[in-house]
Amino acid sequence: MNLFEMMDQAIANELGITVEEYVERIEWLLERDYDKGKELVDEIFDGKEHACENFMKATQDYLKDC
Repeated sequence: MNLFEMMDQAIANELGITVEEYVERIEWLLERDYDKGKELVDEIFDGKEHACENFMKATQDYLKDC
């Protein structure tokens, strides 16, 4: 497992979703608003309060585009 896979796994675990779902959500968000996606991932890694909830809310519409 490389570093990026480990980071994806860590974030997915924190969010309580699969790695596949996390990757789909973050790719969807980064395509639409790169800065927001980076900010939300940084907040998750920093352990900020409500970071996971903010990420899930920001990506709640990703399935509509799949």
